[in-house]
Amino acid sequence: MKISRFAVLMSGLALATVSAHAGTVYLDDSLGNLWAGDPTTALYTLVGNSGITGGFTDIGFAAGVLYGLDSGGNLYSVNTSTAAPTLIGNTGITDGSLVGLSDSTSGLLIAGGNGNIFTVNTGTAALTPGTPGGAYQTAGDLDFDGSGNLWLTSTTPAADTLYQVDPVTGAILYNAGTLPFANVFGVAYDSENGTLYGFEVGGTQFDINTTNAALSGTDVTFTGISDPAGLLGAAFIASPEPSTFGSALIGSALILFAVHRRRKANRIV
Repeated sequence: MKISRFAVLMSGLALATVSAHAGTVYLDDSLGNLWAGDPTTALYTLVGNSGITGGFTDIGFAAGVLYGLDSGGNLYSVNTSTAAPTLIGNTGITDGSLVGLSDSTSGLLIAGGNGNIFTVNTGTAALTPGTPGGAYQTAGDLDFDGSGNLWLTSTTPAADTLYQVDPVTGAILYNAGTLPFANVFGVAYDSENGTLYGFEVGGTQFDINTTNAALSGTDVTFTGISDPAGLLGAAFIASPEPSTFGSALIGSALILFAVHRRRKANRIV
């Protein structure tokens, strides 16, 4: 079978467009390391070290910016290429209990801890608390799913309980039960494959079943992380829309296709 160089080029462009559309999960650990990788393969590589003693208690994206909290309640923006932190301010909760940050494509950043959830001002680090107070203790993370539901792992009434909570008040809307993994300190929703991932401190990644937490998916061991036992947080960001890199490739392919057709037509007599 004869395959033209043009066909090979078109196929390559198509594959490049598809492969460019892959979101990234970032993980942080107690050594201050920031990792990045593809959750579908569970392969993560080191980005850099933040220099934060004890590492970030959690990380989360809002409007494309990665944020991190430390044990003293300080909020930072984090460079996703180097892991370098830039201090924004202090949240006012300094006892180490503020341990969760959600992801959001908008500018909304939700923190969990101290028996409540909080809306975080990303410009000043000021917190606006929900209303219940003391209803649960955040185990380590929280995140929105594709329907806008906010899920939180808690240490109450049992370790690694999964709750759906109101993103404004923090009130419990649904108790999904207990996750089959201990110390789930990271939660990240992959909007590209519709999967809510859980990450436990010992180095296990798994799919979360939000209807019945006990039925959460088969575990996968991280690869690439030198010290997964210190995992503290997880955050997901989707890849750029095809209108940037992908559309440029498609446009180039269409131009090449038109030139190829014209040359072919000119050879026909």
